[in-house]
Amino acid sequence: MRDKNKGFTLIELMIVVAIVAILAAIAVPSYIDYVRRGAIPEGLAALSDEKVKMEQYFMDNRGYAGKCTGADAPYPVQVGKFAITCALPGASAIGYTLTATGSGTVDQFIYTIDNRDTKTTASTGVWGKSSTATPSCWILKKDGSC
Repeated sequence: MRDKNKGFTLIELMIVVAIVAILAAIAVPSYIDYVRRGAIPEGLAALSDEKVKMEQYFMDNRGYAGKCTGADAPYPVQVGKFAITCALPGASAIGYTLTATGSGTVDQFIYTIDNRDTKTTASTGVWGKSSTATPSCWILKKDGSC
């Protein structure tokens, strides 16, 4: 004789939903951090590219002012999730600071580099790590290492 009561009970469905919820609670934060770590190298590569362009401009013009703040200055430059800006330390235009400010999943990250190749990181929020000018490095990992 066949059993006419086929299907799942409410308890069985609740257990499955609870297991899926626990797995999602573990997987979603890990995935978000993975996406965040994947966006950072794009911004840092763009920042390095802009540094090279600044140095090329300096070789041709013996100053940074026209490239950083002139009428033809390309700043701010949007690359991926980072906006790159340029600032001069004073009126002499013999130095500069490039800053990459994140948005979206990397909105807590600000990376800088200057004409002396000093790299710093300001990170708030999830990672909460910052680097100083010594040692000069960009924070690339959650533990604060370069």
